[in-house]
Amino acid sequence: MRGLGLLVRGSSPGAAVAPLEAAGAAPDASPLAWRALGFVLAETGETGRAIPLLELAARFLPDDAETLADLGTAYVRAGRAAEAARAFTAALRAAPAREAARRALG
Repeated sequence: MRGLGLLVRGSSPGAAVAPLEAAGAAPDASPLAWRALGFVLAETGETGRAIPLLELAARFLPDDAETLADLGTAYVRAGRAAEAARAFTAALRAAPAREAARRALG
């Protein structure tokens, strides 16, 4: 996915939105494409658009700690603390050593 390449090379998250939107809208789009787009949208402050994509990715990847942590972070940014706590708890269940999720839960 071209958008991920932009992020890896240090471009701003905003530069990755258009290529990731194209990847996420493709007929053969994967949950990883939705997760990547949701992550970037959350990073650019578009949590209203990010959360449904991350929720969709989490339905397909229910044991993926990264997806669940990204969803938790988006919930925090949207002021949805209870949902964030559930997502971070699920991320810890999927990957108990995940320190970022543990810190987010306090």
